[in-house]
Amino acid sequence: MSNSTAKSKTVARRIDQAAKSAHHIHAAVHDAKSAVSRNGAQAVGTIQALREKVQDGTKVAITKVKKAAASVRAQAVRADKTIRAKPYQSLGVAAGAGLVAGYLISRRRSNAS
Repeated sequence: MSNSTAKSKTVARRIDQAAKSAHHIHAAVHDAKSAVSRNGAQAVGTIQALREKVQDGTKVAITKVKKAAASVRAQAVRADKTIRAKPYQSLGVAAGAGLVAGYLISRRRSNAS
């Protein structure tokens, strides 16, 4: 066997090996694309589900905040009516509450020292 025949067989063998490697790489790329497609679809589904949960939670939170705001407004109106109807009693209650709060705060500070 001549030297050129041996070289051509070696080159042919290397070309076959390269073709097999290319085929394996192509298969791996195809598998990777499939995995990304599957996982991407799952991720999109998960993101959509989370978006829906957040939107539902936001709607519930807005409803609760509106109810709380309405309740606070109603209580403020009620307190305003009571204060206007009995201003001196309201002033006495506020002063008494202020004295009790001041006493408790001063006690707390003296115990912390």
